[in-house]
Amino acid sequence: MTRCIYYVALTDKDTLWLSADKGMVTTFSGDSLVADTSFNSGFVVSGSGAVVTSASAISFAGDEICSDSLAKILTKEKDRLEILRENKREAARELDYYARTHSAVDDGYNEVMAYRVRNTRERIHVERQLELIGKALRHPMARARLQADFEIVINIVRKNENTVAEEYRYVSKMVARSGSLLLLQINEPSGWPQGIHIFDTGFLAFRGRPAAVLGSWEENGLPVVAPVDSISGLALTSLDGMPVTDARGRLVGVRANNQMVPLFALRRLNWNFKPFYGWLWDGMKTWTDYMLGCDDIPSAITTRMFKKAGRSREKAYLDCRGYGHLQFKDGSRYVGQLHDRIPDGVGQMTYGDGGVYIGYWLSGKRDGKGIMMDTLGYRYDGLWRSDTLSYGSWENSESVYSGNFNKTLQRHGDGWWLKKDGAYYSGTWSDGTRQGFGFAVGEGKMVRAGIWGNDKFRGEQMVYTADRVYGIDISRYQHEIAGRHYGIDWTKMRITGLGTASRKRIKGHIDYPVNFVYVKATEGVTVKNRYYAVDAAAARRHGIHLGAYHFFSTKTSGRQQAQFFLSVAKPKRGDLPPVLDVEPSDKQIESMGGSQRMFREIIDWMRLVKWRTGTAPVLYVSQSFVNKYMEEAPAELLQCQVWIARYGEYKPYTHLLYWQLAYDGRVAGVHGDVDVNVFNGTRSEFETYIRVNAIR
Repeated sequence: MTRCIYYVALTDKDTLWLSADKGMVTTFSGDSLVADTSFNSGFVVSGSGAVVTSASAISFAGDEICSDSLAKILTKEKDRLEILRENKREAARELDYYARTHSAVDDGYNEVMAYRVRNTRERIHVERQLELIGKALRHPMARARLQADFEIVINIVRKNENTVAEEYRYVSKMVARSGSLLLLQINEPSGWPQGIHIFDTGFLAFRGRPAAVLGSWEENGLPVVAPVDSISGLALTSLDGMPVTDARGRLVGVRANNQMVPLFALRRLNWNFKPFYGWLWDGMKTWTDYMLGCDDIPSAITTRMFKKAGRSREKAYLDCRGYGHLQFKDGSRYVGQLHDRIPDGVGQMTYGDGGVYIGYWLSGKRDGKGIMMDTLGYRYDGLWRSDTLSYGSWENSESVYSGNFNKTLQRHGDGWWLKKDGAYYSGTWSDGTRQGFGFAVGEGKMVRAGIWGNDKFRGEQMVYTADRVYGIDISRYQHEIAGRHYGIDWTKMRITGLGTASRKRIKGHIDYPVNFVYVKATEGVTVKNRYYAVDAAAARRHGIHLGAYHFFSTKTSGRQQAQFFLSVAKPKRGDLPPVLDVEPSDKQIESMGGSQRMFREIIDWMRLVKWRTGTAPVLYVSQSFVNKYMEEAPAELLQCQVWIARYGEYKPYTHLLYWQLAYDGRVAGVHGDVDVNVFNGTRSEFETYIRVNAIR
């Protein structure tokens, strides 16, 4: 695996890292999203740790980026990061709001809070990137230089009584480059694991013949058969860098840039790193270790010879155990390891539609680590099981996904999705769409943590516990029922039922204290609640936080209604902010002159009441009103705290202060149905709200 990344040294402490291919910038050299990562094959040519591979891994990159090209890359990235910074700031505001209004009892709370920390780190990182880009752009002679890191992965499958797969990873460095070839040297002093094959580059072949053949039929004849007890080679994710041998297994060249580089070019590469006598000494040392019993030479490689006459090319390759080519009727073409006439081991399949899979196979199916690239620009990388990507990631130019997949490579199961603009979703998927529980942040919306269906957010299912802050709102209808009059026993007041009109998730027994009560005072400019004064006095006397509300009329002005409300309600210091209850029908809104006329009257009511009470009133509306009209509301009205009535199983999807969750609740001490409400926040948040917003 090769990671190529450019660096711009600004000061002794400040270094900017960037990708020439992706045009992305980071302040951290190990950022996998920025580094240009490529995968090539290779083969061992020295017992002391030398590996040959193709230079295509870094061929797209020059040794440096000149100042003019660098300025263009940085300017474009600066524009992208400025947008991302604003998105991260908006996400931070929404995450802070979520943190204030939720607790650990809410589904997904811990996951959202973890992402909140992550978003903060990412925002700081983006701001740091912009700072360094600014420094780089102020230096007209700044240049970016290439840094390439290499990791060698070796997989050995030992087949004795039990098949055992072993994986070895080595950090290496480039020690020589000649034309289209690279020579790498591992940093591991102990050398290679037992069982690895070392290819003869023309001096001495001390450790057996090569165990791999890749190349066309015409070039190399028949494939070499790998030994039964030990099959080894570098992990294949690209055919570039594979050795090319003849039918007897003798190395004749290297596959690089889809061409065969002859053996003399490989020898020239070796001499650039170490002279002839150095390679001779290395080979003699390896042979001595073997003769002294310090090492083991793999068993001999045999070759099965076939005549071309009378046999199809596909038949000949299928009869071999080892490496070869397969051509399928649908146009697909396989190159790699074979076993019993089917792909088995490591290889590349180029499908008829142009897609490519590079990785491990088992009994003709993709199984193990592998990468799939389709014609739409999607790259799938991960762990495959029985031809299905069970877990991994895909990436395109717009987003990245990591998680589970179904058989058709659609997102399915658990996984997270990150768009390049910072929008994020984590949760469950079904056949490529968000389905089930998950949370999303970004896209200019509030945090959506709850149930999803058909890729749309359905809502948050609140869990009701005794820890939440509950309240009620009452009017004359709690006193006058079916022609009879009832009083309220304030000494017994406890919430005992949350209604039956919708499903609710309740934890524990329902026996909640009434923390606040709103009493209707007026309606329009003529209707008074005859029980208001008595109920308000009783609530204050029993230590229940009290507020008054007015029912809005479309037939009179907002200012007149506000004056009438204030004259009747007579709000006192310490009371909750007054509430304007707005529930007009579409026909009533139309008859008063439309939604904009309605909004003007509402704002007039709000302004006068705020001026007289010293606190901003609360707006009570239904979820359907929010969906239909609030997008047209003036900015001044959108600043108001909102009380939403929604009786379904999902919490209202908007910033809100209270949620009226039931119209058919039960309260001890009160006859009949009662509206039950819940404060959108914790008890400490409620106390803070009262301290800051109560009538002065």
